Amino acid sequence: MVCKSCEERREWMRVQYERAKERTAKAINRIRGIADKDSGTEHNTDSADSEQGSDNPSSTGTE
Repeated sequence: MVCKSCEERREWMRVQYERAKERTAKAINRIRGIADKDSGTEHNTDSADSEQGSDNPSSTGTE
């Protein structure tokens, strides 16, 4: 016989496992979808002209 707290923990772990499986499947599908959609196209991944970090006065990029 299993105590109530052990049974509740087992159920919680089962739910967490199912959620993790769903998240993993969604991530795999998202990665595959992006790879399929972007195949054969070029993208500019150069972040030199991006505005990220522009609030840091010591790294203006003009030196």
